[in-house]
Amino acid sequence: MRKLFFIFLIQVVQFSLSAQYISNVTRPDKSTPVVTDMNDAAYRNARHIKAENLRKYLEYIASDSLQGRETGQPGIELAAAYIANFLRKNEIFSMPGHRNYRQPIAFTYSKWSDTDIYVKGERFRHLWDYIAFPTKNNNVPLIMDKDVVFLGYGIDDPKYSDYKEYRDKKLKDKIILISKGEPLKKDSTSYLTGTRELSEWSDADMKKKLEAAARNGVKLVLVIENDIKKLLEENRRKLLGAALELGDFKNDSVPYPNHVMISSTIAKAIIGNMDKKVIDARKKLAKGKPAMVVLPTDFIINMSKDVTVLKGDNVFGVIEGKSKKDEFVVVSAHYDHLGMRGDDIFNGADDNGSGTVTLMEIARAFQQAVLDGFRPERSVLFLWVAGEEGIAGVRILYQKSSRTSGKYHRQCKCGYGGQDG
Repeated sequence: MRKLFFIFLIQVVQFSLSAQYISNVTRPDKSTPVVTDMNDAAYRNARHIKAENLRKYLEYIASDSLQGRETGQPGIELAAAYIANFLRKNEIFSMPGHRNYRQPIAFTYSKWSDTDIYVKGERFRHLWDYIAFPTKNNNVPLIMDKDVVFLGYGIDDPKYSDYKEYRDKKLKDKIILISKGEPLKKDSTSYLTGTRELSEWSDADMKKKLEAAARNGVKLVLVIENDIKKLLEENRRKLLGAALELGDFKNDSVPYPNHVMISSTIAKAIIGNMDKKVIDARKKLAKGKPAMVVLPTDFIINMSKDVTVLKGDNVFGVIEGKSKKDEFVVVSAHYDHLGMRGDDIFNGADDNGSGTVTLMEIARAFQQAVLDGFRPERSVLFLWVAGEEGIAGVRILYQKSSRTSGKYHRQCKCGYGGQDG
């Protein structure tokens, strides 16, 4: 018995770790009297939902002809057309500013195809010795120099500037080495804020420091990271596979220099026998005095990046509310699946064909209720999403519709349909 329980526990843990969503099945309370009164509007309208309709829709949605409905492939286009035609046939409206019940979407996948650091000929590996986020860096196959400039914290502020001493010597096309954070007094008071509250220069995204580097012509920023392993654990999903962004960013460029979080091991290799000068510079920094050191070295990094854009469509229909037209109840399901792997078709009848067709039949039932004189108080948005990016899709949809029509954007209540929504 204990063995069986242990096996069951392992399966539960594996499922929990792999599932994107956790779904629960709510079983009806059979002790509650079932409403069968045709005079009850809710009961009468619910009877519009037919099992035979669900089966008919699903036989097409999960058929081999749709080839598993993978986002970006012909099969999902057939599914989108099928849902849009269904909405049109049932006279369910599209959103203002959108045609053909479609919302074009794109997903940009970015990953390093080749990246290494060499310091004086010694090779250092990505994710072991340094970390660079592909979405936050440009595709630059080769960056190299014969020296690296230690530039304190990389701050350029009227109250304190690490660039002040070096400004006349120019940092154009230079590589700089900086520390995270900002200079603090012995009592942990910031020289920039005058309090123990840190300034924007200490923000984790390093945006201000990178903008300062861009203004001064820097070509690469090396940031000393004391715990590379922790940084990797905190950003595992962004770093171990292709990083995903919602939108088409293939031709976009990052508006500041490439930057790399390096381990103390790489920092020591760069500093070499100049460690005493760096220590002296750090002592000045602790007193709120900028200091810089030119570190002779042979530094090379390659940052070659692969960027792929996957395009698709969300499909949506809307039933306008009666008294609160600009407030929405969103009922959503993703309609894509895994597609094909070789000659094998992953039909996705359950994930998420079941949710796709359930949403179709709910939409039809709502529209029939409207025709019967029972319009909902709030507007209802039925949303089929590709790529399982439902929340982002809703956000973009509302932003666009609000700019287009000035309505349909104030409030939103969301729900999910089907196997995993």
